[in-house]
Amino acid sequence: MEDRNGVILGYYVGYRETKTSGQLQVINKDVDGGSDADMDAEVSVVVENLNKFTEYAVHVRAYNKEGQGPPSVDHTVTTLEDGRAV
Repeated sequence: MEDRNGVILGYYVGYRETKTSGQLQVINKDVDGGSDADMDAEVSVVVENLNKFTEYAVHVRAYNKEGQGPPSVDHTVTTLEDGRAV
């Protein structure tokens, strides 16, 4: 977190199916831009309505009052029969 350039105000979670040329979907997650102690708190996002047995590429990008930071490395996850990722 020492590379943080200001108070993080939120995150963008981007995801798309890996086997198609589908459009990147983005979820915006605002966080309370309080004290530095709050910045170490865990943040979670639930991605819903995913297709069953499908592989997705997912990345996260933080933002602050100055703009967006770089995206994380893509992580690949596969959903189960109920659409939840493993």
